[in-house]
Amino acid sequence: MPDPLVTSRRRQARRTVLIGVAVVALFSSLTLSPLLLGRGSLNRFIVAAGLLGVFVGASFVLHGGWDWLRAGRP
Repeated sequence: MPDPLVTSRRRQARRTVLIGVAVVALFSSLTLSPLLLGRGSLNRFIVAAGLLGVFVGASFVLHGGWDWLRAGRP
């Protein structure tokens, strides 16, 4: 019978990876939104906020993936 603590850690790591993928997808679309909006003075701030969100989401994916690997095989 698997250890409940290891199973819980694995589940939490998987959830972190999935949230990270969702954050990357959301903020990638925000980063690319100035292509649809056209020229504007505020577009650089939209892109900057989008890039920060992509970096945060990638961090979630990397750290969650590392924890998932560290928790062991399913």
